[in-house]
Amino acid sequence: MLETERETEPETMPNNATHFEQQSNSQQSNSHQGNSLAEEVAGKESSMHERSAQPGRYGEQHLMRFVLSLIAVGGFSFIGVFTETMMNVIFPDLMREFHIDSATVQWVTTAALLPLAAIVPLSVWFNRRFHFKQIFIISGTLFIVGALIAFFSPSFTALLVARVIQGAATGIIMPVMFNMVMEQAPSAKIALFVGFGNLVVSLAPATGPVFGGVMASAMPWRDTFLIILLLTVALLVLGLFTIRQSHEVNPQQRFSALQFAMVSLGLVLFMVGLQQSGLALEAQIAGKFELMTTLLGVGSLVVGIGLLAGFVYTALKSQLPLINMHLFQHRTITRIALACLFIQMCQLGQSFIVPNFSQIGLGVSMNMAGFVVLPGALLGSLFTVISGRVYDAIGPKIPMFTGISVATAALVISALLAWHMNATLICLLYALYEVGYAFVYSNSVTLGLSSLPVNLSSDGNALINTLQQVGCALGTTVFAVTFSIGQYLGTHSHGLTPVQASMWGAQMAYIGMVGAALLYVALAAPQIISAARSRATK
Repeated sequence: MLETERETEPETMPNNATHFEQQSNSQQSNSHQGNSLAEEVAGKESSMHERSAQPGRYGEQHLMRFVLSLIAVGGFSFIGVFTETMMNVIFPDLMREFHIDSATVQWVTTAALLPLAAIVPLSVWFNRRFHFKQIFIISGTLFIVGALIAFFSPSFTALLVARVIQGAATGIIMPVMFNMVMEQAPSAKIALFVGFGNLVVSLAPATGPVFGGVMASAMPWRDTFLIILLLTVALLVLGLFTIRQSHEVNPQQRFSALQFAMVSLGLVLFMVGLQQSGLALEAQIAGKFELMTTLLGVGSLVVGIGLLAGFVYTALKSQLPLINMHLFQHRTITRIALACLFIQMCQLGQSFIVPNFSQIGLGVSMNMAGFVVLPGALLGSLFTVISGRVYDAIGPKIPMFTGISVATAALVISALLAWHMNATLICLLYALYEVGYAFVYSNSVTLGLSSLPVNLSSDGNALINTLQQVGCALGTTVFAVTFSIGQYLGTHSHGLTPVQASMWGAQMAYIGMVGAALLYVALAAPQIISAARSRATK
């Protein structure tokens, strides 16, 4: 009956108000509300079977509309990540036009990453306060404004402003894609559509440099933003006609500026602190002491961690937390979110080591280094969707254990053969790792979010995305520093040539990635087995 009603009224799906909306509209006591938050999260974990009863899901009859809406929202996410990696290729053009050095031009990337990380924790508030279509329009408007500013930018500062706006737009829209999947996708195809969402995110880094290189050789760099502008407008029109709402929102939803300031500033300072601490450590290993870099790194880390701890404390006490910290009482989402952090460390470590080791240690040109990672990125994107179909068909146990085994084996082989590596071998091993990763990360997100009641999916999504940002920052810093330390010690303490030292540094980094992969197994394996047993009893 619910399914029939939903299909005849596709624009707005009546649904029970979320737990948080019920709280904000009622006048219950603070203590009763706080207990309800904890009790809901600590309650029985949901399952795919229980989720099938949700009235907001599409049936097969209207599935194409859902797919088109997901393409529109996913397209915006793709543009955000795609633009970031595309910009890396046109750095030389920017340096010549704006007369800046390589250290300064890196801010084009940083200017987009920092607002993205800062806005991700706001996704829960956006989900409670605005309709999906409203969030989509806000993000699309920001993308258009950012593209126009970038196209007309008279200075490097103006370009940075454009990148900040585009980073904010990406941070706003990315969680929406997965929130829509968890609320609206047919229950038997949730993993497939989560895989599609991760396909969008993973395909962008693979195609961005290729597109940027082709466009940079064929037209001025500014014209690429016109292409992005046209694509954004087309997706905006598509989304306006296809996106629908599947949960009630509360226009009076309160916004905690204090919580947002603590979590966003805490994340930004944590990421900056990691980066600066890594630079200071590299300098220290090289026999130099960079006082200002050290103070900035350590100070940013301390203040950032303090702000994040303050956010957790404040959110636990709040009746309308920005992110429901009581989720940490929920074993599955907690362990899976932390496991995703460690596997993201491996992914970002690979993204740094493979192209850099290819150029420094194997003598591959900059352009060829992009083609070394391209087959793996494309295969990983393809298998992300396949892994979702396998998960839907047979459950999490076989695909996820197979995936982490393949990914870990690729890292182990890379560590063992680091001294005998060549461009073909590193390309094959990276592709093998990406295939394994495709069966791990996307299905981990599905497993974690599917264990929550539907009205807490946005909180779980925000938690995973926030820890994902932490994992990205940790992976880049930890393995970049490990690689640099190996290079320095190899040349100065062991008399190795620069090429041999880079092989040693890569080997150390691969060993570290193996450790992170094993931590993923330790955290996720019990929950994978538990979910498989639960599925078998349905």
